[in-house]
Amino acid sequence: MRKYTLITNVVIIIAAFAEAQPYIDLVNVYYSYSPGKGINENNSLNRFNHFRSQLNIPLVSKKDSSVFLISPSFEIRTLRAEESSTLIKVQSLFTVLTYTKKFNPTWSLTLGIIPRWNGVSSLLFSKGFQLGGLFYISRRFNPELVLRAGLYYNREFFGNFFIPIIGIEWKINQRSNLFGNLPNSLIYENRITKRVSLGASFRTFPNSYRIEPTGPQNTLDYYRITDIQAGAFADFYLHQS
Repeated sequence: MRKYTLITNVVIIIAAFAEAQPYIDLVNVYYSYSPGKGINENNSLNRFNHFRSQLNIPLVSKKDSSVFLISPSFEIRTLRAEESSTLIKVQSLFTVLTYTKKFNPTWSLTLGIIPRWNGVSSLLFSKGFQLGGLFYISRRFNPELVLRAGLYYNREFFGNFFIPIIGIEWKINQRSNLFGNLPNSLIYENRITKRVSLGASFRTFPNSYRIEPTGPQNTLDYYRITDIQAGAFADFYLHQS
């Protein structure tokens, strides 16, 4: 009988990553740690570490300004549930490949494919493959506001996973911006000076990871981990263009 463990972790972060931000971080490194003390009524965690690194490589067409974005990423999650003394380490290796076509100054279409390998190291490449994709349509209402809508899909180990995409890029005023793709991410940024900005962020997303068989029938199992991250950040710009 297949089963899965659902582990929900709330993390405060100081540096946020968003797929819909109106600028690009060419290199992104993220780390979080949660000691997770307490009783085990709801599968609370005794320990949870999360490391992620990502590159973003944009290729812009000179002919029609369409954009092809390559975003390879690597993640390691280390966790231990209260009821177990076993330390679990799962990994993820994936690449987000997106193509954005601008039809005119108002409308554009983004298509993406996401090959992914999730699981413990012994099963990562043999049994951990997932294939996902996304699309969304963007409309620019004026120079300060862009709205988008679409759909994300991934073949998770617990089944087919669909989630609608509602996105926004809003320049509220000369100092403030709001951008993100809900329900995945949302970021508010306020530029205090030319070099310093402060903001708040929200990010959530489920992932499933292939693990070794645990049941009596020796069938492959998986963990499902849902992150809910909320926090504040500060950016300092070394160079202004």
